[in-house]
Amino acid sequence: MPDSYGIFTHEESERILIKHEGILALLPEAFSRDRLVLDLGCGRGHACEHLKNHGFEVFGFEGTPLSENESVGVPIFTVNLIQPWWRVLPQGQVLCIEVGEHIPPSCESVMFDNICRLTAPGCVSLISWAVEGQEGCGHINCRNNDYVIQQMEVRGLIFQEGRTAELRQRFNDIYHHSLMLFLRECN
Repeated sequence: MPDSYGIFTHEESERILIKHEGILALLPEAFSRDRLVLDLGCGRGHACEHLKNHGFEVFGFEGTPLSENESVGVPIFTVNLIQPWWRVLPQGQVLCIEVGEHIPPSCESVMFDNICRLTAPGCVSLISWAVEGQEGCGHINCRNNDYVIQQMEVRGLIFQEGRTAELRQRFNDIYHHSLMLFLRECN
């Protein structure tokens, strides 16, 4: 079971991954190959590995200790996802799948800041955040889409409603309700 901050053992992470393999197929469509992808809350790096195998430059960041030693073969850095560490990383495209609901509500603003400030102008962020009432292991901060959209937009990212609807049509599971694509426009 995760602790109060939603950190999983690697065995739990692997079981959860089995439920989410469908998300991997759409990742190459969601991102541009000419920009770096930053995967926040990447677990052992399965999405990172998938993107790397499709020609992307990608780095993974995970809050679970020892991730660097147990990755699936891509660079993963252990970071505290509820600390403002965006200043030390390059900007790019951001992937953050099923992470926010494991962040304490008192720390979510830092998580939103990290996602938004790491998203470069002209780039997208693809996120999912468990909606209120969604069952799940370690969910301590489920948020409905309108709340997440408002938090992202107040930080300068624009919800891509049409593209999000296209991506969601591919799912009949949690992603049909929780997947969202945002764009930071070029200045």
